[in-house]
Amino acid sequence: MAVRWKTVCASRWRSLKHCWVVWPKHKPMSERISATDWADGGITGDDAVAIARAFAEAGVDLVDVSTGQTVRDAQPIYGRMFQTPFSDRVRNEAGVATMCVGNITTADQANGRIWSTLLHHEGGGLVRRG
Repeated sequence: MAVRWKTVCASRWRSLKHCWVVWPKHKPMSERISATDWADGGITGDDAVAIARAFAEAGVDLVDVSTGQTVRDAQPIYGRMFQTPFSDRVRNEAGVATMCVGNITTADQANGRIWSTLLHHEGGGLVRRG
């Protein structure tokens, strides 16, 4: 799968280069990735970490970690806060701030994620609720 994500990232690099031309240097830049395709032969957790690391090394400040919606035969496993483990892995292994998403529906869930991140990982992150 490495060849596929490198191809996808190549077009994203071109877009980022255009954004950096007009985006103020003192403001953060984010990029959204899909941490898994939820399909056999698709993007894996290892791929997601490598993609996020590459974006961070290129200057991206925050990676919005989502999953799926990339192939027709995806078999997602939905549940409460189902995408947050992917965000945790990317943040911990790629060393980049992340925003987690995925069926985070209450303020308590969002606050729990934020406090867990701050207390256990010495770094911030964002939670998108909804």
